[in-house]
Amino acid sequence: MAAISSLGSPGGFWYGRELSSIYHHTSPKLSAIESPSTSRPLRRHNALGKAVRRTRGPVDYENDLPPTSILRTAQKSGTLSLAPDQVLEFLREFQTQSPVRHPGWERTVCLNHNIDPWTLGIIASILDKCQDPGQRKFGRDLLVTAASFGDRASNFKLVYAATIQGRLHDVTEPLQHVGLLAKSGNDPQAMSLLGMALYSQRKEQEALAWLRKASTGSLEFPGAADALVLEGRILMSHDEAGAMAAFQRAADELDDPNAYFYLSKLLPPESANREAYLTKAAASGVVEASHNLGAIELAKINKGGKKPKALNDYGLARDWTEVAAEGGFGLSMLNMALMCRNVGLREQGLEWLEKAEEDAKVREEAQALGDRWESGETLRG
Repeated sequence: MAAISSLGSPGGFWYGRELSSIYHHTSPKLSAIESPSTSRPLRRHNALGKAVRRTRGPVDYENDLPPTSILRTAQKSGTLSLAPDQVLEFLREFQTQSPVRHPGWERTVCLNHNIDPWTLGIIASILDKCQDPGQRKFGRDLLVTAASFGDRASNFKLVYAATIQGRLHDVTEPLQHVGLLAKSGNDPQAMSLLGMALYSQRKEQEALAWLRKASTGSLEFPGAADALVLEGRILMSHDEAGAMAAFQRAADELDDPNAYFYLSKLLPPESANREAYLTKAAASGVVEASHNLGAIELAKINKGGKKPKALNDYGLARDWTEVAAEGGFGLSMLNMALMCRNVGLREQGLEWLEKAEEDAKVREEAQALGDRWESGETLRG
């Protein structure tokens, strides 16, 4: 769908825009949703107002431990072979030895409790999913240790997170580990992750080579869909047929929602599959697909010369646009504002404009639209 971002677009509505993210992914987030911290701050201020770091004590250490109930569940499910009390005993010794940091102390503590790198990585993941920031930081420290011991999953998690955050310089050794596995020639997950890391460093051709190697054979590895979608996105600028093939494979073999979304972008407007692909993507949570479906329905209303009198008169246009707007898509917030304004719901429209102004991508459009409304200009949809 062509990007139309001016106020002079048909009906005044916005009909699409490329996302600016490095790449789409459908993998679960590596960290739990943050909740208000219950841990005590470690910084205090002296009489001169200078920050003074308080020495951590037993209370802080206990607050950083995972709940026994979670450890018990992990043991019952077979994820952990250790009993909760064994894990907690290990973690307490790890905490008490950490400030000393004598050479090889991490390995010594692990050996004392028969903790191998894989188990250490599992414990780190459990802590990473806890609510308290102190627990998650402890989990991160354990993850780094597990990665340094050669745990494959821990190295992959660190590199994946750093790729998303644009902080690959923080994970030099884990990235080297992933690179060695990729160059071994029989680890497609490592190949795809290396390709994603290279792409985030703007090394597109190197990234494309590794992504293609990863997807040459079976797609039965974690991240296969991400690899194919990124491969397709790289190819879109110069090899549309190759991009279509990559997206089609991710859609047909892996049922990936982002693949359906990008397929819809390569199909002509009159294609019967275009809306079907968008619907598949939108139903799986791709908010820009919801926006585009709403824009298609708005175009139908404008073409038919209809004059909605209430929000419900917009039908599917309102439904899909609201889904995308509630999902945080700025252009849809603008379109919701326009629909509200056009049927006399000025206050609701202003509320949507206020939300849109929080999105840097559409802030200027939202402010311009608000200025026009304040000047008394009538906008018609």
